[in-house]
Amino acid sequence: MSSSTPGAAAPAPDFARRFWDAAYARGEDRTHWHREPPDAALARLLAAGAPSERGPIVLDVGCGTGAEARWLTRRGHSVIALDLSLQALSRRPRGARDLPRRRWLPVAGSVLELPVADGAAGLVLDAGCLHSIGRASRARYARELARVTAPGSRVLIRGARFDCEEEGVLAVDAQECRRWFGAAFEVEWEMAFELAAAAGALDGVAVLLRKREA
Repeated sequence: MSSSTPGAAAPAPDFARRFWDAAYARGEDRTHWHREPPDAALARLLAAGAPSERGPIVLDVGCGTGAEARWLTRRGHSVIALDLSLQALSRRPRGARDLPRRRWLPVAGSVLELPVADGAAGLVLDAGCLHSIGRASRARYARELARVTAPGSRVLIRGARFDCEEEGVLAVDAQECRRWFGAAFEVEWEMAFELAAAAGALDGVAVLLRKREA
C-alpha cells in the first residue's frame, strides 16, 4: 500500500516505506485492513471467468502481506505481489513455503513507479491502495496502470465509498475512477460491499475497469 495525506501528493517512497513498515511491525494490518480472500468483488470477477487459470499475469498492487496474491497462486494463477513495505513482504505466514516459485513473485516497489514491464499484466488487483493515494498523485498512478496493462486487461479497485479523513482514505467510486482512469479504461461494473476488519468496517465500493483497445 501507499500512504498520503488526503488531498495531497503522496509522500516520498522512503518516508512512506518507513510509515508502512512501522504499521506492519505493530500488527496494525491484522486490526484495520486484513481480510481473508476472496471478498465479494473478487469472487464476482472469478465467477465471470477472469482471470483464467494459467492465463495472463496478475499484478497485486499494495498487496500487504500477500494474502490475496497467495490465495490466487494456490489456484493456479501467476502473481506479482507488489508492496512498498519490506516488513509486509517479509512476513512468512503458514504455508508460504509451499507456493510454486514460478507463479509467485513478491516485489518491493512504489505503485507510482511500478517495476513491471509494459503490457505485462492481464489483471491488476487494488484492495485499498488507490483510496490511500492523494488526488494529486492519482493521475500518475493511473498512467502507471495503463502502461503495465495490455488492451482488454482488467483492473479491480476496491476501497472506501466516501472520503474518510480520520482513516486517511479518499473515495474510489466509479465517478472517481472515470476521472483518473477514463483516458485508458472504461468502467465495466461497480458494486457496493463492506470493507470489514477486526476494528470495524468501512462503507466500501468495488469498480472493475477494462483497458480500452488500442
